[in-house]
Amino acid sequence: MLLAYEYAPPDRRGFFASLPQTGPAAGVLLGNLVFLPVAALPDDDLYSWGWRIPFLASILLIAIGIVVRLRIAESPEFVAVQDAGAEARVPLFDVLRHHLREVLLVCGGFLGFGALSIVAATFLLSHATVTLGVDRFAVITAILLANVVQVGVVPLSGWLADRYGPRPVVLTGAVASIVGIFVLVAAVETRDVGLITLGYVLGFGVLYCIGYGAQPSVYAGAFAPGCATRGCRWASSSPRCWAARWARVSRRSSCRPRGSPSPWRRTSARCW
Repeated sequence: MLLAYEYAPPDRRGFFASLPQTGPAAGVLLGNLVFLPVAALPDDDLYSWGWRIPFLASILLIAIGIVVRLRIAESPEFVAVQDAGAEARVPLFDVLRHHLREVLLVCGGFLGFGALSIVAATFLLSHATVTLGVDRFAVITAILLANVVQVGVVPLSGWLADRYGPRPVVLTGAVASIVGIFVLVAAVETRDVGLITLGYVLGFGVLYCIGYGAQPSVYAGAFAPGCATRGCRWASSSPRCWAARWARVSRRSSCRPRGSPSPWRRTSARCW
């Protein structure tokens, strides 16, 4: 994301930085396409050796990723920092010491978007199938269709960031995401497959992505070139971990028997 942002022309940075944001949606789609022929195997073959095929095939993608990364030169902005001798010895410490405000702002800005994606893909999937009894294949299909829409909406969000500025697009997207999570929950609670699919396409595919595609141009611009990589990576990864933990505990809370101890209390005890 950062390389795409720094290499792009100044007036197209929002669009080019948004393209890596399509990675999660494209990865979900490709992963399911690869697994489709494997899923057609007889159950005995699938559970004994077939399930290993997609994971072994991913080694090829890892190799391609390593080759691509090794062949990409550092961006001109970072090279200028190196030439000036201004590169930090320990970038993470430098980020926390001089850019703590930016780190906290980026963490807070990403938390809502990260939580919505994890809730939509894990918590609501479990809630719909386990608690409400909706067919699992139908919910997974709805999630896949939402990912198809995301591949188109995310670059559009980046384009809007170039045209109107990233800040108003992200703020508008934050409000749209709040509406989107209510749309998702309301659609799932109907137990109607058609409405669930529509809810995922609208809430997760469109409303969630209005601001998601514009985020990189905001976050990358919040840090100086010498510490942008560490700042963006740490500030965006931390809230994703917290969001994943929240979704996991929430799923356990929604399915736990009445009167059993709350997972939130056990989590709090372990944290302290």
